[in-house]
Amino acid sequence: MARIHDHTVYLSIGSNEIACELTFTVTPGFAGDRVDPPYPAQCEIRTAEVVVVEQAPFGQQPKASRADAPQWLIDVISNDPDIHSDMLHEAGADSDRADDIRDQLRDDALTSREMGRAA
Repeated sequence: MARIHDHTVYLSIGSNEIACELTFTVTPGFAGDRVDPPYPAQCEIRTAEVVVVEQAPFGQQPKASRADAPQWLIDVISNDPDIHSDMLHEAGADSDRADDIRDQLRDDALTSREMGRAA
């Protein structure tokens, strides 16, 4: 089962700043090999909740309301490369991908050396 991660994105919409609390899973990337091309790690948003803090008059506590994020907002967040990068960083998937790439390059170098000796 995929591990579920949490991330909060702060967005300005009009004059309001909202917090969007996300839960997401990460599909690890693949460094590629001689047959299959490489592909990057991907995040899939599972849930998204919008938290809006309403301004209150001086001396009163501001009120926060929660609601499920509309689909258009999830689409915007999903397609933003900076947010995607932040989510991968928070999940630690980018370091796993770097390790995979390093391992694959090492394996390719060893394989090419062995093929050179065999000839």
